[in-house]
Amino acid sequence: NERVKPFFAFCQELINYLDHQAKDEFINNARNELLQAIVTLQENLKPFADVSKNDNDKSEDEIEQELRIAEVVKQLDVFVENLTEQIKGFTTQICNNAKADFWNDGYTIEVEKEIDKKFSQVNKENLKTELICGTDYEILLSRLPSEIDKNIRLNFILREKLVLSIKSFFVESQNQLLFKLRDVNKDYLPSQTFDLLKDKLSRRDIEMRFNGLADFLFFNYGDKIYEIGKNFISSIENEPHETIIDGALKTYEKELKKFTKELKNDINKYVARSLKNHTEYLENELLNILIEQREFIVQQITRKINISEIATFEKNRRNTINNAYSVLTQLSNEL
Repeated sequence: NERVKPFFAFCQELINYLDHQAKDEFINNARNELLQAIVTLQENLKPFADVSKNDNDKSEDEIEQELRIAEVVKQLDVFVENLTEQIKGFTTQICNNAKADFWNDGYTIEVEKEIDKKFSQVNKENLKTELICGTDYEILLSRLPSEIDKNIRLNFILREKLVLSIKSFFVESQNQLLFKLRDVNKDYLPSQTFDLLKDKLSRRDIEMRFNGLADFLFFNYGDKIYEIGKNFISSIENEPHETIIDGALKTYEKELKKFTKELKNDINKYVARSLKNHTEYLENELLNILIEQREFIVQQITRKINISEIATFEKNRRNTINNAYSVLTQLSNEL
């Protein structure tokens, strides 16, 4: 029994400590923690509570009008930002893709096949008739370049392939951009704004630019036709007409294919540069449309937003904040 007494006394002292001193310490610590949490919440809620308090003097219509303006500005900023993001993304995509070979070997092969087809369709008898002059039935070889050009029309074949490659690479990307701009928010995009964007994203401007580029890229085609003819004429001697015609056609076919292959590097270099310049021009034009159409976009958003739902949500939000702030203030006073 004597051995148990110290342990029993220890248990009594522990129970007494837990029942009085430790309990008081716990309650005080808990009260301090709660008070600190209340102060933090009050500091965060006070600005919103002050706004709600200031609004007590305003009519429902005034509050609703303020909410309408704030919501329109918010929706406008988000809408225009999303449109701008799509436009700039288009510019980045085109500029990055233009670094690759725009005119690849596939287009060269297609043009070579067209050249083969054109030469196979040349009527040699008709060509000889066009070249023969005078009663002596001599071939006037100086006419050879123009007659070859009239039959082959390589510059038109090259221009056609160039426009086709533009369509597959750039025009389709423009169409996709137009759909993306429309789908950002169909309700917020006025029809007149969409029509302006659609017009600017039509193939008209890019085709005009590349028609001009084609004139530049193929400007020496005529000189090449005459150069081939001149070299051929200087290489022949007194030969039968049929031999001269066959030799001329084979020489032109070979040299025009070579001319086409040599164009690849220049086409890729100048097309990439022209695409970059046009895309940056297009980005600037599209962004200017958004700036110029801002007033109409605001009107469209104003008509489409449901302010009654927003007003109800805002009223409930403010009531919740006010009630929470009042409860916190009361708790703070009680503590």
